[in-house]
Amino acid sequence: MEKEAIQLALDNQRKFFRTGKTFDVRYRIGMLKKLRALIIQHEPDIKEALWNDFHKPAFHFLSFRIGFHTEGTQPGHPET
Repeated sequence: MEKEAIQLALDNQRKFFRTGKTFDVRYRIGMLKKLRALIIQHEPDIKEALWNDFHKPAFHFLSFRIGFHTEGTQPGHPET
């Protein structure tokens, strides 16, 4: 990514943050659910990248995914 593109993306994110939308808990939960779905959708790619970049086996990914990103966004969790 070129410096100008990075700056534009950063400026857009700052503008969005200043709208206050991120303070809404429902918005945050929705974003966590999207993150969970993307992690699950791209699990094979993430596992491959972990191996290629860090020589970490799939177990590390699974323990991270289960223990951190997906637990709080499951249906029935107190905050969903």
